[in-house]
Amino acid sequence: MLNTALQPLRTKAAIQLAVEPTVEECLEDIDANLNSDSVKDFRNQCESMATNDAELKYIRSLLHGPTIALRKGQFSNEHATEALDHIKISFESWQDSRH
Repeated sequence: MLNTALQPLRTKAAIQLAVEPTVEECLEDIDANLNSDSVKDFRNQCESMATNDAELKYIRSLLHGPTIALRKGQFSNEHATEALDHIKISFESWQDSRH
């Protein structure tokens, strides 16, 4: 009888440990696929500011956080615009410091 009494707890634990993370991962993959065009557009806009490899490398170093947020669907258009503005300002400041 003890075995039968524990079955609901085992089932709940199995769902929490295996099923829920798998579903969450699938939903994240779906979000990433749905947002892939936005990510490409955002990255292309930023990377188009670069005129050489050093500039491109610097810009890409700024893109990691915003790219992840876009992929996860955590960025609205307003957030993306703010991130783009921030990257432009950081890039211009970086360029000025090199001259």
